[in-house]
Amino acid sequence: MDPFKAFTQSAFHRAIVRSLGYKDPRITQSQLIAKLAGIGGEVVPHQDGCVSFTDPPSAITFWYALEDTTIENGCLCVAPGSHLTEPLRQKLVKDKKGQPTFVDLRSPVWAKEAVDKSDAAAGKDHEYKPLEVKKGTLILFDGNLLHKSGINKSEKNRTS
Repeated sequence: MDPFKAFTQSAFHRAIVRSLGYKDPRITQSQLIAKLAGIGGEVVPHQDGCVSFTDPPSAITFWYALEDTTIENGCLCVAPGSHLTEPLRQKLVKDKKGQPTFVDLRSPVWAKEAVDKSDAAAGKDHEYKPLEVKKGTLILFDGNLLHKSGINKSEKNRTS
């Protein structure tokens, strides 16, 4: 088994998802984000549940800081509570050529714990909290949570 697969499918990770009540967890996506020094791009607000789509929503993100993260180097920023106020409105599918594309859902898909499932509650501006963390930190968050990251303005590359 390759080292990345061994890591992501470790007993540690299985124990976490079981403790959260998942019965049949699956890894639907993995990615490495490299923000190069001085030019590492901004990641716009989004929800991972649109990519790892299920109805009802069940996606959870395991986000590891592979280096110390700061506002200067484009750390992860989250909109606290947005998983309860923002439904999934799109999902990722493959088009006829096999290319990934987002399509609008017929109706929004809310997290089961959503506090107000009306369109009036959704779509508001959110305040984002930067998560400056040390290398090796694991952050878990709901697939409906809005999150983003800024440009890497530092002199060092940052990977997560």
